[in-house]
Amino acid sequence: MIGVLLHPLPIHDMTIERSPVVLAWNGSYHISTQKPKNIWYIGIKNPKTSDEHICVEWQFATESKRECIDHDGANTSNEIFSFPVLVDATDRASLHILWSQIDSNDITIYSMDTRASGSRLTLALPSAMAENGIISRAEWGADETMRYTDSSYWQTRYPIYLQYVQSPKTQAQLDAINIENKKVDYLIKNGWAATEIVSLKRTENGHPLVWPIENTRQVSRIVIHHTAQSLDSTKTDAEMIRGIYAYHTLSREWGDIGYNYLIGQRWLIYEGRAGGDYAVASHAAYNNMGTVGISILGDYNRDHLNRDQIAGIERAISMMAGKYGITLSDNKKWVRKCTIANCELFEKLSTKSLMGHEDIGHTDCPWSDTYPRIPDWIARLDRPYAPVYNSVWGTIEPKFPGTEMNMVLRVVTPIAIYPSIVIPPSITAVKYIWPKFRVKLSYPDPTSIVLATADGKTWKLSLDTQKIPMQVSQKVQVWIVWNSTISLKIWEKYYTGSVLRLSHSVVRIDSWDRVPDWDKSGKYNDNLFRDTIRVMWKNGKLVITNDLPLEWYLKGMGEVSNSDLTEKIKTIVVSARSYAKWYMSPQNRKFSGESYDGSDDPDVFQKYLGYSYELRSPSVARVVDMTRGQVITYSGQLIKPWYHSSSDGRTLSALEYCQKNGSLNCVDTPYLQSVVDPGSIWRVRSGHGVWISGVGATYWASSGWDYKKIIQYYLQWVEIQKK
Repeated sequence: MIGVLLHPLPIHDMTIERSPVVLAWNGSYHISTQKPKNIWYIGIKNPKTSDEHICVEWQFATESKRECIDHDGANTSNEIFSFPVLVDATDRASLHILWSQIDSNDITIYSMDTRASGSRLTLALPSAMAENGIISRAEWGADETMRYTDSSYWQTRYPIYLQYVQSPKTQAQLDAINIENKKVDYLIKNGWAATEIVSLKRTENGHPLVWPIENTRQVSRIVIHHTAQSLDSTKTDAEMIRGIYAYHTLSREWGDIGYNYLIGQRWLIYEGRAGGDYAVASHAAYNNMGTVGISILGDYNRDHLNRDQIAGIERAISMMAGKYGITLSDNKKWVRKCTIANCELFEKLSTKSLMGHEDIGHTDCPWSDTYPRIPDWIARLDRPYAPVYNSVWGTIEPKFPGTEMNMVLRVVTPIAIYPSIVIPPSITAVKYIWPKFRVKLSYPDPTSIVLATADGKTWKLSLDTQKIPMQVSQKVQVWIVWNSTISLKIWEKYYTGSVLRLSHSVVRIDSWDRVPDWDKSGKYNDNLFRDTIRVMWKNGKLVITNDLPLEWYLKGMGEVSNSDLTEKIKTIVVSARSYAKWYMSPQNRKFSGESYDGSDDPDVFQKYLGYSYELRSPSVARVVDMTRGQVITYSGQLIKPWYHSSSDGRTLSALEYCQKNGSLNCVDTPYLQSVVDPGSIWRVRSGHGVWISGVGATYWASSGWDYKKIIQYYLQWVEIQKK
């Protein structure tokens, strides 16, 4: 990038002369460079409110352009910019700045050569190579080194930025930083936890990134933009996108292009922000988390969408809705910068899941020929979807001082960290603690199973009442025989019966491939279980259960994240223990007539992953030990405390829940009343919405409450006792 200060001296490869004839209402400049450039724009430091109305008229050898100030977003420097103009590469330009109140010392003229390298000019038609109909960054010619702090692009700018970060701050700057921190805290506590970061890359190909690549757990909203540059039929989409990319990445300091996807001058869809699916972009201040930004090339205050562009944007909306499970007509809660009196943090508002940028920001984007079409797109393209969560849990790279921009408008939510699993070489022998909790496993094969020990040592094996001798450890295959009994083979001898029990410190189900979707290395197969695996025959199918002490079951339960606050983990663990123990009682059986107490399916019971999860979640296991035996009681009697992800700002009472589900004989329960749930305000209810709120538990834990106070807030008049 060529950034040239008008005064006092020219630098780099550009010279500037002020016109000898300057009208009172504008400044006129003639610019020449040693190398041809093809995007041009200006920056103005120390802007005043009135500077937002500045426009710039450019004159080149064969064409003229006019662009005004870009109001979108912000960056760390106190500078505003005009939209770039894209022209044929030239080494000469003239411009008129249409405003008289600018100090010329505050003006910087930027230009850059964004033409593709020779190797890219030989590419075939992009649409023929596009995966899923989307033109990749490589295909439109993204120079990925622009995103690296150690590249030539940042050799000057990045040290200046670091100097600013490390310099003493004025009280006004400290106040501004304090407000930004409050805004981040507010967003984390009021609905952004569903978009937690599951992958964070600070480096790429050995280079530190200006802005790390973040991928969220969920994307639930679509924001429509326009790029605000005039269309030019003599310029290709790729040329225009490379210009936008350079402008966003380098001058706006967003580290990359701001949008996730762009719609070309015809029907083509282009990949924007690096990072793939669920990547956090920089397109809607304070609302970047959990949104996908789609921008149409052009300025739709001056231009009109053509039929191909309309088809392209509708195709992109439908693709994103299907990919992420976004119901376009759903109402969502939003925030934006304050413009009203007595507003310290945010204005709060609500709109549909598909909206224009102007719905959530102080901007005219996407202007008059696009924004009015959005209600029609919702009406015609809307489909009811269930949310689709990101199944790829990547690495969380640690932060290295001085390697990334500390963007003031970037919101980072709590990160779920999954440490490596290391199975101890020798696992302590199983201790039989009765009564055991019996959990049915969602084992997919109803006809056969292969079992082994995790440490390679021998085990205890029995079939019905018969103990089967084991000399050394080996894999054992069990299968159905004649659709009525189960059979297994040990050495050359066959055994048949109805119930097989294999007991060891940790048992492995070798025939169960349960590698989490986020683990691309295949390192963490959730097929390890403490104590006993029981194999039964019922109705022509195998039924597999894990029988183990209740405390060990809780350590393998995936209802809470290892990275959650300790008091939140305690809240969920004590609730889960009470829930499981309730169903162990003969009078409270959930699975009446079955040989198990619970299921590993979170849709019908509680999410259980076994010993693998215990190993990678040491904080959860430690909390289980800290709260050992503690349950929730009312009037001395154990209760069944439901818990859920989040409410919509108020939990439901037991009576409300019963009535909403059309049940008969609904009664009021004293300790199951509706309460305000501050952590879930501005959220959409996730789960049944009754009793203990997971997001609310995070909110109260971050406010200094302990787990007993949290539980007794949601369940009034209960006690936490050890039973």
